[in-house]
Amino acid sequence: ATFALKAGLWFRRGRLLIYAPVMRPLWPTLDRKSTYPAVQFCRATSMIADLVFITLYMSGGIIGGRLIWQRAKSPALKKLGLLCVLSYFLFGLSDYVETLCQLVQLVREQGSDIFAATAALAKPVKTISWIVGSVAMIAALVWRWRETRA
Repeated sequence: ATFALKAGLWFRRGRLLIYAPVMRPLWPTLDRKSTYPAVQFCRATSMIADLVFITLYMSGGIIGGRLIWQRAKSPALKKLGLLCVLSYFLFGLSDYVETLCQLVQLVREQGSDIFAATAALAKPVKTISWIVGSVAMIAALVWRWRETRA
């Protein structure tokens, strides 16, 4: 559970790297090529950093949910821990799919309707599972804290 609590810290650090500004000219190029090699490298690097973040965040949530599931005394809290495990797994899986589809398109330097549609389908699943997992984890941690105090 401690690792899961540190996921927020990893989230802030990872997103800081992912959304770091890129120095590039504000005017379009004359050769109609819209992406510069430096920008493509930075985008690919940020997507790889995002894959590392997804792994850490998903692992922390799964481990935290599993610990709550195993150590809880009440059956309802055990189910809440299992919900955390499942939602963090689903979050990681859908975020991997979305990011890998975007990375493949970036490396190929061309868009693909299939990859774009797959990434678009994965995004709502990722968002819903992230919300469910976060709310379930906070509720489970508060419940577990109260259970151990009593």
